[in-house]
Amino acid sequence: MKRGIIKAIVCVISFVLSILIISSVMNRGNSDITMEMSEASYPLVYVNYEGEHINCLHGYAQEMDVSFMRDTITPLGENRELSLYIDTFNTSITSIAYEVRSTDGTRLIESTQLYDYIVQTAGISADIQLKDLIDPDEEYELIILLSDVQGRQLRYYTRVVLRSDNHISEEIRFARNFHEKTFDRENADEIAQYLETNESGDNTTYSYVNIHSSFRQITWGDLTVEKITEPQLSITELFPQTARITISYYVNVLTETGERRCRVDEYYRLRYGIQRIYLLNYERIMTEVFEMDLAAFNNNKIDLGIRNADVEIAVRHYTESIGTWELRRVKMEERLLLYPQTDCSVIIPTIIVFPSCLHSIQKIMKMQEPFIIKMIYVCSVWMRPEMFNLQYMVI
Repeated sequence: MKRGIIKAIVCVISFVLSILIISSVMNRGNSDITMEMSEASYPLVYVNYEGEHINCLHGYAQEMDVSFMRDTITPLGENRELSLYIDTFNTSITSIAYEVRSTDGTRLIESTQLYDYIVQTAGISADIQLKDLIDPDEEYELIILLSDVQGRQLRYYTRVVLRSDNHISEEIRFARNFHEKTFDRENADEIAQYLETNESGDNTTYSYVNIHSSFRQITWGDLTVEKITEPQLSITELFPQTARITISYYVNVLTETGERRCRVDEYYRLRYGIQRIYLLNYERIMTEVFEMDLAAFNNNKIDLGIRNADVEIAVRHYTESIGTWELRRVKMEERLLLYPQTDCSVIIPTIIVFPSCLHSIQKIMKMQEPFIIKMIYVCSVWMRPEMFNLQYMVI
């Protein structure tokens, strides 16, 4: 009897020691793998149009195919001029230049070094006047080239067009006014005339509303919504009589479980008329930003919050020494979520690495699809999911 008890105690002690030894070996050299996310290092370039910053442009470290760079279009003044504001994020800019090309990128029309610009505390203001080498009503690609003290050359792309019958100022004011009125129902009666409310509008969800939704749905119904960022306006298409405009911003939505942060994108298609501006189409898409601490799991399902029901999911298999794992990857607003098919509650938003931690991270990050990994949780102990020792690392 006594010998059996001793054997049991020895087995327990051996098991515990084995766990400690395995943990020590696997974490050797990785005592602290927590890393801070670096500050934004690429400047943002805005078009300063009539005192308002529009068409936020993001930088590229390499030359892009011009024919695909169609996110925004910028109207030129009558003398082919435009004004820029560069938010530098404390990056020291050593030179500014620009190129004008045909929209397919095959023809270089102008290449100019810019010397006359104003360096301010938080950014740079610059005025550009294109040479008299472009034709009215024809689109061109403007490429802004910024060089910094690190020797990088960053590229920013926007289409430009010179139109004599440009009504974009009035159309911008219309979109801004419509947007503001949706948050002020008591004074929003004027926007009701632009709606085409009918049975095709889905008034059961705030994730998607359009011109066919009800006035109540357009003005947020009973939802408690507060804007937490300044709306960013972009012109995506510009024709003599019509324009497409987007307005993007973030809101806090008060729910029964607390505040939820959501991204909102509004899409306007407008036509300028002699008497008024016509709203040809309106769409508003709201997508909740997934937060780990607010995640809800039920019957092996993840509650993704306010969003379109069509969630993009990709499946990948990863093989380690302990077996093959199927990870399901979900593209989310500001997140990339990966989880095992068998238990979605294990890692949100995480990558579990079995068991060769850092080696497997390198392998997983070689996925070719255009997803951005913002967060990674690293499994440091090879055990059951509920026993995982997770360490937080941002890369």
